[in-house]
Amino acid sequence: MSGAICKQLQRGRMLQFMGPRVLWAWFKSTVAGHLPGRIKGDPLQLPGAFLLHHGQVIKGHTYRDASDRPDYVRLATPLQAV
Repeated sequence: MSGAICKQLQRGRMLQFMGPRVLWAWFKSTVAGHLPGRIKGDPLQLPGAFLLHHGQVIKGHTYRDASDRPDYVRLATPLQAV
């Protein structure tokens, strides 16, 4: 992962992994049959989604908590050329 992207991501706090929104999302996914796999990497690292152009971050979304989901279509829409 590029250094610029890593600087934008943060390590989560307990509420960001075990808060009500996260537990509700976990419950719904478990009921739907999606079970967690083995933990790999840093389990406290919050995810992010980024749009890159020539190796540069032009848009990004850093997650508020583990259940957050960005608007992927809006994120993938390129910025207007200036």
